[in-house]
Amino acid sequence: IHGGGNVFGSAGECCVEDLARKANIVIVVVQYRLGVLGFFTHPALRADSNDIEDSGNFGLLDQIKALRWTKQNIASFGGNPFNVTIGGHSAGGHDVAQLTICPLANGLFHRAFDQSGGWLAQSRYSIDETATRTITYALMSDDKVNDPLEAERLLHKMPSSRIVSMLRSVPAKELLHAHNCHTDNSFPVWAFVIEDGVVIPGPLFRVIESGRYSRVPTMITFTKTESGSDHIAIGPLYPGMADYRRLMEVARGDTDLDAVLPTERDRLLWLKARHYGSCFYRVLADEHARRLRMHQDNVYVSSFNWGWEPVNPSDVEFIFGACHCIDLPFLFGSLDREETWKGFGPMFNEFSDINL
Repeated sequence: IHGGGNVFGSAGECCVEDLARKANIVIVVVQYRLGVLGFFTHPALRADSNDIEDSGNFGLLDQIKALRWTKQNIASFGGNPFNVTIGGHSAGGHDVAQLTICPLANGLFHRAFDQSGGWLAQSRYSIDETATRTITYALMSDDKVNDPLEAERLLHKMPSSRIVSMLRSVPAKELLHAHNCHTDNSFPVWAFVIEDGVVIPGPLFRVIESGRYSRVPTMITFTKTESGSDHIAIGPLYPGMADYRRLMEVARGDTDLDAVLPTERDRLLWLKARHYGSCFYRVLADEHARRLRMHQDNVYVSSFNWGWEPVNPSDVEFIFGACHCIDLPFLFGSLDREETWKGFGPMFNEFSDINL
């Protein structure tokens, strides 16, 4: 299950051919709905029902559909329907963890591999707030109102049937734009799996503690400095420190580190941001494993520590370290493939010509 915050990425970006050949396994890469089209709900859409289609977890339901297809058809491709491992990186790892507590996915897989999926699902209350903001911006883009407050007042007066009609009539491009308007527009709104009570019965750790989940051998991994490639780690700690794009200029050799992080304080703040952002993944991996160990012994956790020392031990290693996604080419055995690097975001686009 490919990563990308559940808002971007595609099956075609996963270079799994070498892994399939070397390990003699059959690999199915899943294409699933993303963003507002994959993980979205609102009280007007649910109609107070517990129907699966009202869950809002459309992207996860796509993954379950792929698992059912695999069970029914993989033997025709040389695979074993009774030996299925689900694996995913980042958002894909997040989805893997949620699939283990999803009743609809029970029995469809036999092992789980959660790679850097250090996120938890969102409650209905949280997604309803996000959905309300999305609808208000959709009303504004439709030239019905001029500002968010006016749009919100109009929304509160609209009957559920009219809200549903409006959402289903908005072109996908406009809906995506409206959904991303309540950020700084530099990055899409992350799409987390929704705790709807049906597809996802409750919070991940609580469900695991109850024992009502798929007890399969599970591997959980993270990298030593996950946030080395994560520009989100910069802003909360020190907004004025450095633009992530400037750090990319350093990595490309267009400028030096002194021009971007000129003082010892600047460098210390970057290291702190990188460290504490990475701790988030480590803590969630540890907490996840602890819950699983309450009911099973076959739980494995690993940290990937390879950094950039062989490439550039000074600047590149200082910025990124063993960052988010760097373990993927090693897993896939595709270090020499240019498309491997291009599939994992802007950082790897810059390093596609590095000879590792």
